[in-house]
Amino acid sequence: MSIHKDSQNEYNVGMEEIHLKPGEIVKITPDMIIGDVIAAYPEIIEVLEKKGFHCIGCYASMYESIEEGALVHKIDPKKLCSTINKTIQKHRKK
Repeated sequence: MSIHKDSQNEYNVGMEEIHLKPGEIVKITPDMIIGDVIAAYPEIIEVLEKKGFHCIGCYASMYESIEEGALVHKIDPKKLCSTINKTIQKHRKK
C-alpha cells in the first residue's frame, strides 16, 4: 500500500482518497511504502535511522514496504509502526 500527500489535508492511500480534518494524520501500517511515508511525514526519518534504516534515500525505499524493511533489519514491523505513529502524533501536536 502506498501513501501520497496531495495537499495539506488530502492523502491518497493506495487507491483510496482520504480527506483529513486539520490535525488528523494517516495511521501508518506495515504495508505502506517507506519512501511514500517519508515524503508525507519527514519527521520519521530520525526514527528510521535509529532503527538501522540507512537506505532512506535509496532506490529500494521507493518500492519496499515498512514491513519488508523491518524484517531485513530484524525489527518487528508492528512495533516500528507504533513508534512511527507516536512520533508523528507528537510532532504534529506542536
